[in-house]
Amino acid sequence: MVWHVVQINCDAITDVKTFHQEFAAAFGFPNDYAGTKEAWLLRLAKLDDVNDRVTEVYCDPGEVITVELLNVASFARRCPEEFTFCVEGISYINWARLEEGMKPILAIAFYGVQTYDLSGF
Repeated sequence: MVWHVVQINCDAITDVKTFHQEFAAAFGFPNDYAGTKEAWLLRLAKLDDVNDRVTEVYCDPGEVITVELLNVASFARRCPEEFTFCVEGISYINWARLEEGMKPILAIAFYGVQTYDLSGF
């Protein structure tokens, strides 16, 4: 099944272990997922690899999956290292794919304390 938006419940993330548990559950990482930064990056970078479908959530080449972070303000305060890694990791995956001549694969959506008026959008 192809999913285009994956929600992450940031209220459930309290440390690096629960960070990996929440992403593993949301994306359907396999049981052998190592729960490391490198494993996280590699799993998310290959969500469109038709020859290596090891996650329950995937997309076809050229498609993008949006990672929607729910309740991000408290997560960013509680776990600043994990929040920064998440944002920078997703950006890095897209950058690395561009460097290899591939299209970006992930988008990220969240809001913190600040809101913006988009009524004219």
